[in-house]
Amino acid sequence: MFTARERAFGLYRDRGEDVGAARAAIWLGCDHYELRHEPAIANGWYQRARRLLRDAPRCVEHGWLAFQEGAYALEVGDDTVTAKARAAEVARTAKQLDHSDLEFLALALEGLALVTEGQIDAGMSRLDEVGVAATAGELRDRVAIAWSLCYLIYACERVRDFERAAQWCKRAEEFASRCMFEFGMGSCRAHYGSVLVLHGHWDAAEAELQAATAALSRSRPHALAESAVRIGELRRRQGRVDEARRLFAESLPHPLAVIGVANLALTDGDVGDALESLGDLLAATPTPSVTQRADALALLARAHAMDGDVESARLAAEELQHIAEAVATRPLLATAAMAAATVAEASADHAGARRHLGVAVDLFDRSGLPYEAEAARRELTRLRGAAPTPPVGPSSPLDRLSAREREVIALLAEGLSDRELAERLHISSHTAHRHVSNILAKLGVPNRAAAAAMAAAAATRLGRGSAPDLPR
Repeated sequence: MFTARERAFGLYRDRGEDVGAARAAIWLGCDHYELRHEPAIANGWYQRARRLLRDAPRCVEHGWLAFQEGAYALEVGDDTVTAKARAAEVARTAKQLDHSDLEFLALALEGLALVTEGQIDAGMSRLDEVGVAATAGELRDRVAIAWSLCYLIYACERVRDFERAAQWCKRAEEFASRCMFEFGMGSCRAHYGSVLVLHGHWDAAEAELQAATAALSRSRPHALAESAVRIGELRRRQGRVDEARRLFAESLPHPLAVIGVANLALTDGDVGDALESLGDLLAATPTPSVTQRADALALLARAHAMDGDVESARLAAEELQHIAEAVATRPLLATAAMAAATVAEASADHAGARRHLGVAVDLFDRSGLPYEAEAARRELTRLRGAAPTPPVGPSSPLDRLSAREREVIALLAEGLSDRELAERLHISSHTAHRHVSNILAKLGVPNRAAAAAMAAAAATRLGRGSAPDLPR
């Protein structure tokens, strides 16, 4: 196919037919990205097409190029500004040419960009309209139909609007069956499988995700992570942890794989590595892409709370709450309530934690998410049996340290290097160095020797020897 497209490009150029050459270049760009995951080569073909169309009268190729460039910007870099600008360009071309496929592609691209930014009502309204047009026969081009429906279901998964996703998946399946149209193969099928996982339909999810894997293996092997990472999440929920760990590792650096690895790390009590991977993921996710940040923020709040850093946990939970209120879907509001409960418990506000967990249980139940509802219900049962413990104010600079930092400073008092710290605590050297830097900043001391001396002095006062088990 690539050889044929390149030959067509050359023949069009030989004949001086710039629009035909641009058409071949547009689809070469699309295929290099979609089938081979070669974004630099794809971008080169898009730039070639734009140059060829520079002096051409307005034609459908202008619209398809703008759409592909917008999709590329959104998928490669979460660049919603460029995506919306290209969507507007597609819409102008569609209006000039009275072209319905381009009209709805423009709406689909703009809708996904708006959802990514957190403008959920506006974005989903556009995508719902596109879904109706695609399944009611207004769109003719099968690529346009598939792209529109994939964007719609992907947006539903992204904002955790699983009720909407279920409605559209059913509608898309009926349309595909009626029109003998192979919708749902590959990435879109993986998104649908994810919805089934969350609704607790694990057997159906297994079938969908295995079918997605087979489809991706045939056409887009570089994108196998789209199904593998979701199978990994299914395995985690099934308790098949070793399989989940392997699938997540094989799917890195997919964002959902990072989330999966961090989740397993927290289950194992390895807070340092979870904090490092979640921090890197959030740093790589632009702030305007609010719906991409939600899952990482939920785990980050939990990780900081486990580490004893209540203020950082609160900041993560507050950002998640702002996103949840903007998106306003029940599952995301429930996830924010879970994070708020974690922060409340870490602050010894057991009544507040129970209140937030009650909200989470109710919202998860009403969303039809049994796994999440049961997890929240277990936490609520545990807390109902917990005695309230009032927070203790700091009595020394060492009380500013998190639980993990107390472990680190105890080892500093033994004279361990960053590498030795990493080996002893089973964390990376980078994470060990970050902990030491945080300790120095919190204690206001210039170097690790001074921090170790402070820890040793505290241990001596408590009669605990030179390797302090510092007061908590």
